[in-house]
Amino acid sequence: RSKTDQLLFTSPVSMSEIILGKFFAMTTVIGIPCLVFCTYPIILSIYGNVNFLSAYAGILIFFLLGAMLISVGLFISTLTDSQIIAAVISFVVVLMALLMSSITSLVESSSVASVAVFTIVVVLATLLVKVMTKDWTVALIVGIVLEVAVMVLFFVDSTILETALSTVLSNMAVFGMLDAILFDGLIDLTVYFYFISVTFMFLFLSV
Repeated sequence: RSKTDQLLFTSPVSMSEIILGKFFAMTTVIGIPCLVFCTYPIILSIYGNVNFLSAYAGILIFFLLGAMLISVGLFISTLTDSQIIAAVISFVVVLMALLMSSITSLVESSSVASVAVFTIVVVLATLLVKVMTKDWTVALIVGIVLEVAVMVLFFVDSTILETALSTVLSNMAVFGMLDAILFDGLIDLTVYFYFISVTFMFLFLSV
């Protein structure tokens, strides 16, 4: 609406570079305070013993979490031309991620409930494909294929859906993954890889 698309499409940079430019600009905002945090273990070491590995691992995972949430918000902003809508949806997504551990414990572990949840996911995936491709035919094909897969699993072995639902929901509880690193001092490389891979995935989808 503000005609910035003309500037972007005529600029001598690719779409990937534009997306990465936006991403790196936003990660700089959280990167600067993280750099300030890096001085805290050094200061505290003057007054006692500090586990530098655990301390800096915690700061790094905090930065990676921020980068991942930024990439999610950036992707959401590509789906609408309204900053307010993008901000509200991003806030809801982050809030859901924050509360996902509690939500997981409340979800009924049954095959019927699993089918209902995965059907909702299929509908959302269909709408997402429609927004990204601008083609209802492609979106409906994707939705039908996914829903058929869900129903096949339900009738063949419903227990697969039950375990899959709990696994998916627990893997979406990204804030819960920080506990072992921030509070117990444990370094789990899978969490780092998870945050980095999800960040790259949403940057790819944004492009």
